Amino acid sequence: MRLICRDIFRQTKILKKIIPTIEEVLATGEIAMPEPAEENIAPAIPNPEGIGDVGHRN
Repeated sequence: MRLICRDIFRQTKILKKIIPTIEEVLATGEIAMPEPAEENIAPAIPNPEGIGDVGHRN
């Protein structure tokens, strides 16, 4: 399920749409952006570089 969600998030580019809204909400409430967690690690399954989105044809 995690991989399916990851792929859908990447295909729809939803994070590019919602991250600015989250930042705006935090700023409106005068809440500081959280610092990255010290235990952050690289993705377990890296995203291979592609030539385009799903269904792209040359």
